[in-house]
Amino acid sequence: MLVSLFLLGVQRLEFTGALSPAQLADPERLDWGLTEISLVRRFGIPDLVGLAVEWESGRQLHAHFADFRCSGPGAP
Repeated sequence: MLVSLFLLGVQRLEFTGALSPAQLADPERLDWGLTEISLVRRFGIPDLVGLAVEWESGRQLHAHFADFRCSGPGAP
């Protein structure tokens, strides 16, 4: 199921690539499996919402924002 989140009032956006030296040396060998997300979780921070998107390889995206809108199946 494809869901889109539109983050509003983003205060912080941090991405950690965590690519290995072998991956950096030969990016042509990277495949679609590198983008498979293993976990999405919400975390609380004062006056904002936190969202963490994590991959098994140590890659991660953290966002701090005020609100969000969602689109996809079942979204208002």
